[in-house]
Amino acid sequence: MEKMKENKPRYLFLMLAFLLLLLALTAWGGWKVYEEREVRYRHQVETDLKNTSDLTVRNLSGWRDRLVTGAAAMTDDTLFARAAATWLREADATAQADLEARMRVLVERGRLTKIILAGPQGQVRLVTGNMMAGELPAREMQAFQEALRSAQAVVVEPSADGHFAYPYMGVIAPLYDGMQSLGALWMVVDLRDTLFPLLETVRGGRATAESVLLMPQGDEILHINPLRHDTTAQGVGHFAALTQHEMVEVQAVRGIRGVAYGQDYQGQAVLAASSVVPDSPWLLVSKMTVAEAFAQDRRREGLYFGLLIGGSFLSILAFIIYWMWLTRRREQALKQELENYRHMLEQQVRNDSLTGLANRRALDELLEREWGRAVRDGLPIAALIMDIDFFKGYNDCYGHLVGDGCLQRVAQVLQFNIQRSKDMVFRYGGEEFVALLPNTRLPEARQLAEKLCQALQREGIENQASPLGGVVTMSVGVACMQPPHDSADSGHRLLENADTALYAAKHAGRNQVAVCADAAGEGGRASPTPR
Repeated sequence: MEKMKENKPRYLFLMLAFLLLLLALTAWGGWKVYEEREVRYRHQVETDLKNTSDLTVRNLSGWRDRLVTGAAAMTDDTLFARAAATWLREADATAQADLEARMRVLVERGRLTKIILAGPQGQVRLVTGNMMAGELPAREMQAFQEALRSAQAVVVEPSADGHFAYPYMGVIAPLYDGMQSLGALWMVVDLRDTLFPLLETVRGGRATAESVLLMPQGDEILHINPLRHDTTAQGVGHFAALTQHEMVEVQAVRGIRGVAYGQDYQGQAVLAASSVVPDSPWLLVSKMTVAEAFAQDRRREGLYFGLLIGGSFLSILAFIIYWMWLTRRREQALKQELENYRHMLEQQVRNDSLTGLANRRALDELLEREWGRAVRDGLPIAALIMDIDFFKGYNDCYGHLVGDGCLQRVAQVLQFNIQRSKDMVFRYGGEEFVALLPNTRLPEARQLAEKLCQALQREGIENQASPLGGVVTMSVGVACMQPPHDSADSGHRLLENADTALYAAKHAGRNQVAVCADAAGEGGRASPTPR
């Protein structure tokens, strides 16, 4: 004791050093976890943005393909070309009304804004909606001539010098009556109703998320859709010069694809994903500010790191308290462990190691309790003693290892078919089993015995040593007693009667049930029931 008092400062120093080391290791581990989680979350945010951008690209490509495909279908539409040729040739009101009706149907079906019919020289001949006169605008005239030369639909890309009051895009579809050129259809789409809504997928409730559709134009970049954070750029317009290398939009035009970090047109640090829209000169840049992209992660990681530090201190404090408690309670814990071990041994003593059933010792204890209850409450109690027929021959024929397996299967059949929670089956010894049935009358006990015999026979366990069908069977003795309140008998009288009945069943030829009824605790006569 004196020596421990002398070494107490040393023990306290070692404990303090251990706690500081534990705290340092906890902090280092927490920082490593933080770094790993930050990298994983950053990758997740980048992947989500890239997937959203890819989805938008597929939608844009599909929309553009449908527009071009619809224009190409008009070039191949001989009925429309014939109606246009009739009107151009005759110029009467009936032919014009028919042609206008066809053009209105095209506008509705193709979600177009306007269709303009131009003659072979590019002069405007017929328009759905507001009338317009003269020739096609310069860009459209150039596309018109290219369409006639190639006999294919030509796209007129969006432009800052628009001919209409709204941002638009057009497709020139040449028309032919046989080999003769009739001119072309200029199919116009209002981008506000068709294209721009496709670019809002990336927002998803984020304040700074935005998709910008770009198109290079010389040394400058043209933005096709309105800029979300620039109210002055609500239509197609010039965006930036290619010399502004830090802008993610310029990086996309210069060939950088996938996820990148840079600045946007507001000068803010952004995370962006850039892609090319197939079969078009368009580039899509989906972006959001870095601050918003990782704001949730920073809040979550700050909370996590704070919880980690607080948890570390609490863990150390809990460790100290636990260590002190463990020192005081060690003796009690050892006593409890010994008590549990003793209880486990007692449980093992009451179980049969081969079949897993309760053994004879457990039977004696339960029988004593249930017999006392039957005497006290005036209730009947029944017992079944079951013996496997010709089991000695079975062991001689198949060997003792197979015999052990047979006993296990028989035990499983008995357990499965004895289903009441208050009933219990035991291994009595060798090939004998006992079922104890509290509060059970003789007819019920006999019915259960018949059920068990039939179930075992249906199991079909092969037994060439048995003359009874070549399968394992059993004989069952049934006894039932209802002891009076002043009974001097014990439960072993019930087992003796069941054993007498079992002897009668074997004597009568086996594979059957014999009953010994004794309601008053006196001796009874065994009567077999052949099967």
